[in-house]
Amino acid sequence: MNNIIQFLVDLGYPGIWFALFIEGLGVPFPGDAFLLFYGFSASMGRIHLGGVLLAATLGYLCGTSLAFYAASSMESRFLQAMMRTGIVKKPHLDRAAHLIDRHSIWLLIPGRFVPGIRALSSYAAGLSRMAFTRFVLYTSIGSALWCSIITLGGYFFGESVRTLLQTARGPALSIAVALLMSGLIFYAWRQWLKQRRGD
Repeated sequence: MNNIIQFLVDLGYPGIWFALFIEGLGVPFPGDAFLLFYGFSASMGRIHLGGVLLAATLGYLCGTSLAFYAASSMESRFLQAMMRTGIVKKPHLDRAAHLIDRHSIWLLIPGRFVPGIRALSSYAAGLSRMAFTRFVLYTSIGSALWCSIITLGGYFFGESVRTLLQTARGPALSIAVALLMSGLIFYAWRQWLKQRRGD
C-alpha cells in the first residue's frame, strides 16, 4: 500500500484523480489523507490548489458513477467481484438502499463525510433505481464539499497535518461535519419552502 501511495503521489494531478477514483469505488483507501497531503503541498506552492480540487472532485465523481452503474445492473461482474472479496456486503448494501429510498439527499451529501456511508451510498443509490441525473447532482455537491473541506484543512493547517490525518480518520470529525452539513441543508430547504409558500 505504501508503494502504491508513493507512486500516486509522484504522478501529481493524475495520481490525485486516480486515488479519489479508487475512494469513489468504495475500496478501503486513505482518500482523506491524500486530500490533506495535497492541500498542504498546495500551501507550500508545490502544486496548484484549484488543480487539486478539480482532479479530486472529478476522480471521486467518476468512481462513484461507476459504482452506481455496477449496482444498477446487479448482474455486473464488477459488483459480484466486490461482493466476493467482502469489500461490499450485500446485507449492508440492501439496508443502505432502503435508506437511500427515504433519505437520498442526506446520504449523498453530508453522508460523504462519514467513511462507512461514503463507501456504500453509491452502490445503494444504484440498487434503489434512483435517477442517474439526481444521483450525479447530489454526489457532485457532496464530493465537491468533502474534497474542498478536507483539502482546505491541509492547506490552512498544514503545519499540523499529522494531527489532521489522525483526526480525519477518526469518527468524531466525520460525524461532526456530517451533522453540520445536515443542518445547513435543512436550513436551506426550510428557506426554499418559505419562498415557495410566499410565491
